[in-house]
Amino acid sequence: MGLVVWAAGHKVAAVNLEINYHKPLPLHQPIFIEGRITQVDERKIFSVGEIRMADSTVAVSGRGIYVVAPKLFEHVRLGKEKKE
Repeated sequence: MGLVVWAAGHKVAAVNLEINYHKPLPLHQPIFIEGRITQVDERKIFSVGEIRMADSTVAVSGRGIYVVAPKLFEHVRLGKEKKE
């Protein structure tokens, strides 16, 4: 859920995460992960996510609230940096 917020270009910190475990995830089986932003306010961003098994059964669901905090990440560089 946080990755989708970061991928959208928001520099945020998580302030609330809610995770619900519905079913155990089987080992060595394909799973599908989905996250999406549901709301963007002036300082808060809300997202939801699910992990589904191959038969579409929801194994894990959750939601997150993030606050915009660009100052926390002033010195953080994401991606590949050029070497001199």
